[in-house]
Amino acid sequence: MNKIELSTKPVVIKSDAIHTIEFKLIYPVISKNEYALINNYLSHLLCESSALLTEESEFEKEKLRKTVLDYYYSTNTICDQMYINITFVLPQEGLVNGYDIEESFKFIVDTIKNPILKNRESGNEKFNHAKNYFRRKHDSAKQDIYGSNNYDIKNIIDPNEIMGNSYETKSKQIDSLSWEDLNKFYQDNILNNDYLVYVYGNVEEDRVNYLFDKYLPQKEKTVTIIPNYINPLPIAEKKLTTIQTKFNQSQLVMEYQVKDMTDEDKLFLSIIINILNAQENNLVFDMLRVKNGLVYDAYVSSAISYGMFTIEAFIEYSNKDKVISLIREVMDSLKDKEKLSKCFEKLVEAYKVDLLKEEDGLYTDLNNRINNDLDIKTTAWQYNEMLNTKVDDILSFLDRIVETNIIIFLEEKAEVQHD
Repeated sequence: MNKIELSTKPVVIKSDAIHTIEFKLIYPVISKNEYALINNYLSHLLCESSALLTEESEFEKEKLRKTVLDYYYSTNTICDQMYINITFVLPQEGLVNGYDIEESFKFIVDTIKNPILKNRESGNEKFNHAKNYFRRKHDSAKQDIYGSNNYDIKNIIDPNEIMGNSYETKSKQIDSLSWEDLNKFYQDNILNNDYLVYVYGNVEEDRVNYLFDKYLPQKEKTVTIIPNYINPLPIAEKKLTTIQTKFNQSQLVMEYQVKDMTDEDKLFLSIIINILNAQENNLVFDMLRVKNGLVYDAYVSSAISYGMFTIEAFIEYSNKDKVISLIREVMDSLKDKEKLSKCFEKLVEAYKVDLLKEEDGLYTDLNNRINNDLDIKTTAWQYNEMLNTKVDDILSFLDRIVETNIIIFLEEKAEVQHD
C-alpha cells in the first residue's frame, strides 16, 4: 500500500473557463459497512437544514438569498478507504452587483459547524422522517426483480459482507441507528477531522486563504493516508445455486474471480471487463443477444477492487444450458491472441476518444488533480498504461480468471430441470 502525504493548505486551481467557484472539502475516513447508511442520512439532513434553519423551505430561501448556487454532501468509498466530500459552489466575485462572497462563504461554514444535528428537538422529526423513507426504500427493493436478485447474489458471492452489508444486516441497522450514532459520526469524521481543500475557478489564492483563515481556520499540517484500494474476495468453490423467485423472468448469473489478485491486476481486469461489456466490443451482448437471440438482456457487473465480476443475463429458463455454454465460449475466445489483440486495439482507441472528450470537460482539471493526489486512477492513467500493455501479459492474466458461482433465479412458473 502506498502512503499518501498531503497538505491541508487549500489547493487553488485557477480557471477562467467557468464563472463560478467550486469549493470542495475532503475528509479521509477509514470506512465501515455501517457508514453507508449513515452517509445516506447525512446527505439529506446536512444539506437541507441547519441548527438554526430547521425547515427545508426556510433553509432554501436563505441559501438563495446568500447566492449559494449548490451545496451537497457525497462520498467516494474504495474498499476500506472513504472520502467524505462537502462541496459548495458560489458565484465568481465581480459579476453580480452587490454580491459579497464572504456572506455566502460564512453561511455555508456556519451550516457545516452548526448542522441540524445540534438541534435535537427540531431535528428528531427530520431524523424519523428519513428513517421511514429509508425503511420504505429498503423494503421496496425486495419487490423489484433487480433489487431482490442483487441482494441474493451478494449473499452468495459475499457471505462475509466484505463488499458491504447484506439486506438483512442493513435492515437491522435501519431499525437500530440512532440520533446519537449520526452525531458521533459527524463529530469524529467531520468536525474533528483533518480535511483537504480544493478550490476551482477564477479566484486568487490569497483570496481563498483569507476566506478559510477567517471563517474555517485549520492549522496547516500534513495529512497521511495509507489507502487500501484492493481487497479480493476469497476464491469461492465452483457451485450451482438455484433460487425460486416470485417474478416472471429467469436470470442467470456467472461469477468470475481472479486468483492471487494484486493491485497491478486491476488494470488487466478492467481491460477484460471492458472488452466483454463496453460498446466498442461488447462480446457478451453480441454473442447472447445479437447472434443467438437467447436472452432479453445481458451485461457485466464488476467489483474490480474485490477481484471479481459477474456476467448476467435475463433468459428463458429452458435456454439456461445453452447460455452458460455460450458465456464460456466467449471467455475462452479471449485466449485467442489474434482476437484479443483486435479487441484490445478497439478498446485503446475508444479510451483515446473518451480522453479527448474528458479533456474538454469544465471540471477535468479539478477532478484529475484530486484523483491524482489520492492515487485514484484516471482515464488518462488507464489510457497511458494500456499503451504500454502487451497482449501477452493480458493472456497470462486470463489464466488466473476462474469461474466460481453460477446462480439461476427461477421464474415463478418454471420448474427446476434436473440433468
